[in-house]
Amino acid sequence: MQKLNLFIVCAFTFFYSAHINAQVPDSLSVLDTNSINVNENNVVMNCTPTPRAQQVFENQKSNQRFYDRVLNYWDPSWASPPYADLGSEKGSYIMSADIQPLFTIGGEKLRPVFFFTPRYMVRIFRDNPEFNDKSFPVRTPSFMPGGGFFYPFRRIKNPYQNVEYLSVKLTHHSNGQDGAAFNGDGSFNTHDGNFATNFVEVGLNFNWRDKIVTTDTTFCSQCSGGNSESDMKSSYYDYFGKIAFEQHFMTADSLIGIYGQSRVNVKLGFIKVINHRWRVKEDAASPWSTVGACYLKESFRLTAQASMIVDDLKGFHSDFERRINFELSAYLPFLSGNTAFFITGGYYGSDPYNVYFEKKYFFVRAGLALGNFIRAKKTGKS
Repeated sequence: MQKLNLFIVCAFTFFYSAHINAQVPDSLSVLDTNSINVNENNVVMNCTPTPRAQQVFENQKSNQRFYDRVLNYWDPSWASPPYADLGSEKGSYIMSADIQPLFTIGGEKLRPVFFFTPRYMVRIFRDNPEFNDKSFPVRTPSFMPGGGFFYPFRRIKNPYQNVEYLSVKLTHHSNGQDGAAFNGDGSFNTHDGNFATNFVEVGLNFNWRDKIVTTDTTFCSQCSGGNSESDMKSSYYDYFGKIAFEQHFMTADSLIGIYGQSRVNVKLGFIKVINHRWRVKEDAASPWSTVGACYLKESFRLTAQASMIVDDLKGFHSDFERRINFELSAYLPFLSGNTAFFITGGYYGSDPYNVYFEKKYFFVRAGLALGNFIRAKKTGKS
């Protein structure tokens, strides 16, 4: 009987081992077999990853970090209420907006980030007999759908690492009109004139980060716990920018020679991000106390953008003041959402609003912006 029991135990061990080995995928050749465990569901678990597996994990973290940065630096959408967009010969608008939602494919499994945006710009004019504007018209909105990709030149090994990357974007720009391009006096028809062009932009981008050294105990760098979710324990300054070349093609014949086909675009930005803690008071007389986990919070951002037309143009379109556009913007996120107050001031040598490209003026606008601002939730997790 003792021999029979021994035989049964040995046979069971043999067949169970064969069953477990059948569950082990071929990919486990990259794992440390001395650290393989099997849980109650017969799922193979590797408790100590090999160098190759660890490298895959680090690459995926790098991909995710790059993806997050691309989203954060994307130009916010914005909308200005009445009397908040000034400078045009038409005066203030009922509303003006530049809406550019972002659809992306990327993240931990992809090194590049692919994107598509069905962007459109719109201005609602006030009734004005001088310009034949009535019934609060939306004169020829700009439809600017486009797509492309971003690709980093190196892996982002830690959250504070600087990175440079390539961007390629293809965009269509039209106004959905089919009227005559020119008025009788030779000026461009801004009522229902046809406007259509396409362009590709190739850019070199950068992002540099500097940690903020502080003695303020409300900042995460000076308090216990850290932020295990973001792996970022220090506040930082974020510097980002782009220099790009834009080339138009398949442009409407009426625009050739008077609308810039080759442009150099430059963008610079600055963001202050603090790793903060929730501050509370028991009552008005009590001192501030810090509670909960640390969380990233974007304090504000500043951006500067400029564009220069560099190809040959006819007549007054070739004047320097007609070739350059520039603007400065400030964004102040509020509450815990993805919305910010903004104010922008600048100069249009060529108004970017389709058929109004012959208009030049200084402008200022303010309103609400919608973007991927860093606004992590305050939680009680440590």
